[in-house]
Order: sequence, then C-alpha cells, then structure tokens
Amino acid sequence: MYLEIYFILFIFAVYVYPISCIDNNNNNETQFLFQLHKVKLPKKDTRLRKLFPNMTKVYGNTTELNYYFINMQVGLPPVKQSLIVDTGSQLTAIPCGSKCPTCGSHSNVFYELKNESKIVQCDNFYCKENPIGKCSSDNKCMFYNKYAEESTLEGFFFEEYINFGLDENVGKGGNVIMGCTTKESNLFYEQMADGIMGLGNSDMSFTSMLSQRKIIPDNIFSLCLSNSEGYFSLGKYFNWTNLEEMKNTTLLNYQNKYGANLTLIIVNYTGDYITINKDIHTIIDSGSTLSMLPRDI
Repeated sequence: MYLEIYFILFIFAVYVYPISCIDNNNNNETQFLFQLHKVKLPKKDTRLRKLFPNMTKVYGNTTELNYYFINMQVGLPPVKQSLIVDTGSQLTAIPCGSKCPTCGSHSNVFYELKNESKIVQCDNFYCKENPIGKCSSDNKCMFYNKYAEESTLEGFFFEEYINFGLDENVGKGGNVIMGCTTKESNLFYEQMADGIMGLGNSDMSFTSMLSQRKIIPDNIFSLCLSNSEGYFSLGKYFNWTNLEEMKNTTLLNYQNKYGANLTLIIVNYTGDYITINKDIHTIIDSGSTLSMLPRDI
C-alpha cells in the first residue's frame, strides 16, 4: 500500500506546472496556479518556441538521476553550468572552482571567480535580508544551507553575468547574485549537476532577482516536467489552454514554499481510493523525488 501511494503522489509532483506568481499589493497575499497534464512532451519543440520564446529545455529523469536540471551560462567568457531546478528552496549556487577543493566531480568545468570585487559585502541589501546570509570577519556575505536529506552547501555570495542555455531565443542575460560554493556534502558532492537553482516562493529566489533587475519582465515562471525531460520558461504568463485534459488548482504559500491541499489519494489502478477527512498541506518540490505523508494516514 505504501508503495502504491508513493507512486501516485510522485506522478502528481512530476506533472506540476507552476504557471504564475501574482503579487496582490492590496493584501500582500500571493496567488499561484499549477496545472496537471498527462500528455507526452513533443519531441520537437519548434511550436512551443514560437509560442513562448523565453523557454529553455529541462533535462533529467526520475529513474537514474532523480532530478531535473537546466543549463546556464555564467560569466564572460561564459562557462556552462547545470543547475537542478528546485521549487523547494531559494538558494542558487554553483561550485567555486579552486575555492572549493572539497567539491565533487560534476558535469562541467568549474566556474572560477577571478575578480574579488564581485564578492557580495555584508552591507549589501541581499545579505541583510537573506535568512541564510551571514557576515564573516572579512566582510564577506556567507551562506550555509542544509536540505531535507542532510546534504549541505556553504560558501559566499557573489555577483556575475548569467544567460540561459545555448539557445539565442532564451532571452537576454544580466547580472545576478548567487552562491559561490566552497564546500559540498552528501548528494551535492556526488551528483552530476554542478549546482542548484532556488525557485522557492521568496523575494530571495532566483526568479525574484531576475524580475527585480528587469532581466525578465515579471516574477513568473513555468515548469513543465515529464518522466524524462521538460521545459522551463521565464518572465511571462504562458497559456497552456492549447493542450488537452488540463486540471487546475490554487498553489498556496507554506513558509516560502509552494503548496497545495491534498484531499484524495488513489491507492491502485482498480479505482479504489482513500478519502482524507482533512486537508493535507503538501509542499510541491521539484528538487525532490521522495513523497511523504503524515503517519496518521
């Protein structure tokens, strides 16, 4: 029974589409929408590119890598880095080359920070307002972040030019603040992807910064995942009504994380189901392949 419940909930997570992030200035509440869809992604993305040019390919799978990632260019000249797309956190970070002798072996050549002036100082607004930002004795804005499966990242923040993917259609780049990792542990040390992109519901998230700096027109992203690939779009609302069998629900804000109320669990393919008498607040986390339920269920 537990295996069957795990499978159904995982499919639920795989087909999540966070479509829009709309800030209601009147009551400081934020509304979200996600869409469930079960058609296969097109083998050729020409039609989707024409409909929404600020879209880049998502790579990964649920069987071997157990995560999804996108490619991003960092610095000038650009260095390709692969980042796990993670709606469950707000930190975006990449290995910091020679400054990270304890980092593992990853997919791409490490980014090297050659200009110390790019390091974020303690008096920077981003450091002051960031819950994981800490000031060091030499005035660097440091970070330490621990994840649910006990993996950790630590280092310091820096500012650098970025652009998405290798496709000229993915839009312009710009300068952003992100983490320069100097120490990795556990899964971060072992994974093939270079770093992580935090897409959580926070003013410190990657898309929030892109919006604040006018690199994208609005703080909106869309993440469409299948079992083996997907698409990631930025900055504009993308209307998926051209696709069939669409289902919608409102995404809720659970402590800077996207969430939804789970009211029904399908146990198997015979049509049996469990009705939950109370709403289960469920976090939608694209960076995790593990689904968990309260013990009393």
